[in-house]
Amino acid sequence: LDAPRAARREEARAGSPATEAREWLTYAAATAMGPMTHRASMHASVVVSGIVLGPGAAALLRVAHDAVDVAAVLPNAMRRGTLLAFDPDTEEEISPAAARAARRRAVVTGIPLLLGAAALAWPIGTLLAPGHPAVPASIACLALGTLGGLAFGPNDAVLRRIGTPRAVHTVIAASVASIALAVALTLALSPILGLMGAAAALAVAQVLREAVLAAAVRREPLARAG
Repeated sequence: LDAPRAARREEARAGSPATEAREWLTYAAATAMGPMTHRASMHASVVVSGIVLGPGAAALLRVAHDAVDVAAVLPNAMRRGTLLAFDPDTEEEISPAAARAARRRAVVTGIPLLLGAAALAWPIGTLLAPGHPAVPASIACLALGTLGGLAFGPNDAVLRRIGTPRAVHTVIAASVASIALAVALTLALSPILGLMGAAAALAVAQVLREAVLAAAVRREPLARAG
């Protein structure tokens, strides 16, 4: 009798308003943190580099980051636009095919734009921040890191559409860990490499976050079923 009673309690708890509210808030947090992680990592790294290297270095890092963000606008739009073609309420559409299509379009548009930003880092950096040779190297590093992140695909969006507690919690955990890693690496690398160290910290944190989310997608049964 204990097992059926426990099952009924669990069923009642699962449908309770408190449980539904908690699940909604968790999903909302994952939805917000997905696109915000990139900006939050950048702002955290800018603050840390400003403390370690001075306010001038923080401003230069922001310049380099914004230059790369301009180049990444179209690839990111292509990646998100591909996923909009799939119905988020239909589990059958949650498949590796959707992620592959989004990743392919993002990489195809991202390669020329982001590699172009890396190749033209010197004139871009000289134009935006004349007299600061570390800016071009930082632009190149951030551009390659952004391209590496795009290559893994829109895994945060795929996990949110799968919507299981494990998938949603993975997005939140990976996002928080990415911000913390960006801060820790900035503290470790910027005293040694200066502005380039802060840029490398952001690039590494971004790529590792996308790698963790890609591995999480492969573990999800709904994603593997596609």
